Amino acid sequence: NGLYVRPITFAVLFSLVVSIPLIVMMFAFLVKVIFMTYAGNFPLIIPTSRYLVLVGVGMLAYAAVALLHVRRIKRVPLSLAMKVQE
Repeated sequence: NGLYVRPITFAVLFSLVVSIPLIVMMFAFLVKVIFMTYAGNFPLIIPTSRYLVLVGVGMLAYAAVALLHVRRIKRVPLSLAMKVQE
């Protein structure tokens, strides 16, 4: 459990935090490209609460998957898990 779930949890949290600025930059670029032919200015304003919702939904989705994995891992006997399979 500690060998499998914990490192993946850190990787998922890291990717959530890193991906948010990348997603915002790509979305801002797409908005510019899409509205390039329109006259006027379309500012892209994303409230801070949306970032928190994005991280929260990502963490909840990962938690559901992680709980399923933990349930499955706990079913495997330790003696079987420690054997080297070739």
